[in-house]
Amino acid sequence: MKTRAKMVLIAVFVYVLQLGFIPSQKVYASTSSPNVDVVFVLDSSGSMKQSDPEEIRTEAIKMFLDMGQVQGNKAGLVAYSDTIIKEHNLDAINSESDKERIEEMASNIPLGQKTDIGRGLLEGAKVLDSGHDSNNRPLIILLSDGKNDSQRSASESLKDLNSAISTCKSKGYPVYTIGLNYDGTVDKAQLTQIASETKGKNYITNKASDLTDILKDIYGDSANVKVQDQGNIVADGTFQDFKINVPGSNVLEANISMVTDNPLELKLINPSGKEIQIPSSDVVFTKSKKYSVLKIVKPASGQWNLKVKGVSGSNIKISYVFNYKNQGNQSSVDKNIQGDKSVFKSPKVIGAAAAAALIIIGLAAFVLMKKRRVQGFGRLEIHIKDESTSEVLSPQFRNLDNYSGSFTLFEVLGLKEEYAETENIKFIFKEDDSIELVNKSGCVLQKSGRKLEEGSKLLLYNRDKVTVFLNKVTKSITLEFHSK
Repeated sequence: MKTRAKMVLIAVFVYVLQLGFIPSQKVYASTSSPNVDVVFVLDSSGSMKQSDPEEIRTEAIKMFLDMGQVQGNKAGLVAYSDTIIKEHNLDAINSESDKERIEEMASNIPLGQKTDIGRGLLEGAKVLDSGHDSNNRPLIILLSDGKNDSQRSASESLKDLNSAISTCKSKGYPVYTIGLNYDGTVDKAQLTQIASETKGKNYITNKASDLTDILKDIYGDSANVKVQDQGNIVADGTFQDFKINVPGSNVLEANISMVTDNPLELKLINPSGKEIQIPSSDVVFTKSKKYSVLKIVKPASGQWNLKVKGVSGSNIKISYVFNYKNQGNQSSVDKNIQGDKSVFKSPKVIGAAAAAALIIIGLAAFVLMKKRRVQGFGRLEIHIKDESTSEVLSPQFRNLDNYSGSFTLFEVLGLKEEYAETENIKFIFKEDDSIELVNKSGCVLQKSGRKLEEGSKLLLYNRDKVTVFLNKVTKSITLEFHSK
């Protein structure tokens, strides 16, 4: 190992010294990914039964995800009332099963009593911050159907709200706010302020049925693409033609959404006049109670024909949006270097190159000599129980892919002050798809009914569970590890 390291370092040294004598070539910087990291922050107060009795908000979220690119997006969720009712950290969407799991988290959310927007938005900002991929476009979508009427004091809620806005402003997280104003109680001024200060957008509607259109508009705005609204068609029981012109080869995906309460039958004809099977390797079809989405992957340029057959007399609202390839402007990093090749003959530049070589050699030595850190994997399912009342909160899920080497229980619990004593409960990723738990917290750990001594180590494999009994609050935390 030492011999190999020396050889690598010598090669790096020679290579970097050569840079001082090689004329400059253009260096291009890549642009950010067109993918998004989205956290849905949903009002789950009891009044949502009246404002959205059909749970159209869930359908709208599903459609938002269906319109996204097949791979690369991430989504998380925070459901709030006067407490956090349900939470799911940012999870990658790279397959249909990933998307189905994230869509499931938005369904069947229990409802609370009051509305504490400050608590919900602050938790949403933390979820986004903990799992945001710097290459993706971050955004938060906040839904509320009334004024802030938290159980705690108004000043405490406002403090959290201002903290959340400050975090979103400083880190470039736009917040798109939606006021579902079914009874006229939505605080329009507050939602407008949140959106304005974070460079998002505010939407106010008194009909839950508008949520699908709003979520489509947010998708287009966040991805910097335009949603083409084709209006409504009235089905006549026969196939009706809908033309889609794909402008060029830089279109990565064409997404056609059809909003209707009734089932649809579709046929797809490509620009060559050939009928394409639905679904197939390049055509993804998803449907729900309120909508259908047809996604054409890498469509050929030209005019496509979508034939739509619906229940006679039913309304079908059709729109489409293109997802484009990540192609950005190629820009020279340093025009002065590009313009004068003779500068590389300067002794100052050679000296600078030698200094750079020493820095790179030091970094290479550090990388080669340090202990290998295993990249994070799997996820934790978290159940928190109040031992004094036996109340168990809704399960939370934490994706571990964003960690490297190790993490603490305090981190996956969102760094909440009431759980500060878990900071010394550490998990280390192992190469055999397990994680090693090291407890130096003073908390009592229990596995399969057996208590573990402080300072003990424990390997957790797929589906293993361990319970942590806290000392400073009367709560226990049961963790179930999923390696995949």
